[in-house]
Amino acid sequence: MNKKKILITGGKGFIGSFLVSELKKDYDILILSSKPQLEWQGFPVRSLLHRENLLSETELNSCHAIIHLAGVNIASKRWSMKRKLEIRNSRITPLQQLYRMVHKKTELKTVITASGIGYYDHASATQPLTEEFPMGKSFFSQVCRDWENTAFQFKDKNIRTAAVRMGLVLHPSGGFLKPFLLMNSFYVANSIGNPNAWFSWIHIHDVVQIYRFILENETLEGSFNAVSPQAIQQKDLLKTLRAVTKRFTLVPPIPAWIVKLMMGDRAQLVLEGAPVYPKRLLASGFKFTFPELSAALEDLLSTKQVIEQPSLNRE
Repeated sequence: MNKKKILITGGKGFIGSFLVSELKKDYDILILSSKPQLEWQGFPVRSLLHRENLLSETELNSCHAIIHLAGVNIASKRWSMKRKLEIRNSRITPLQQLYRMVHKKTELKTVITASGIGYYDHASATQPLTEEFPMGKSFFSQVCRDWENTAFQFKDKNIRTAAVRMGLVLHPSGGFLKPFLLMNSFYVANSIGNPNAWFSWIHIHDVVQIYRFILENETLEGSFNAVSPQAIQQKDLLKTLRAVTKRFTLVPPIPAWIVKLMMGDRAQLVLEGAPVYPKRLLASGFKFTFPELSAALEDLLSTKQVIEQPSLNRE
């Protein structure tokens, strides 16, 4: 039997690499990249920009699903006006182009886009945020809104559409765990700016399984919070990390003003946080493998994880 074809944008990135590794046995994978190359680790690569490997409308319309993960790293550089445009356009422009390429008669049945829990207003939250809470007013809230709304245009073509509002993804090779591991290795893993800020985190394994769960459950559409059901405050995150690694800290907490000076507008990523709850995923029957932080960290920091992580090539 022929395998269904899945187009994954950002398939060479941090989360995309793990998702490709998960789906490759059961699906034909086609990667959409901004770079002019024909293949990556044995998978065909297409582009919306380069003639050498240009994605054709016929090829796109033969796909069963699009999983949209492309987007520049929001935390790697200061948020200048230029960088803000890059953050927004790298997420929205590819979706707009793909939408225009979809025919009335198409094999495309599902579009799943990444999004973020930055959709919500974390600063004023007084209770766990579920999917029905309104969006915030920050720059990244607006990006998430436009990101999701662009994806939901596919519904006009009778294509099932879902948005995965990801929390702070944990894995030693990337995401939000890597800098804390570095701090921990130098005995300086103390709170940064606001020890009471909530961290709505998720293990990379559960992220990948959520995408697969939504892909294969054809009744699921709309927005889903992809976070562990047990959010944790920053001070407890670092306390748990030190306990798992059997380390202690030699420095006091870093004041908020220093964080703002070093990070600019990006400081909101670590200074603001609210507990986010995966209400719709749990109601849909999804089971988290790692709902508790201590078990997640023990798994992530095991030798097995280091050996089995896919080769990353971030876009």
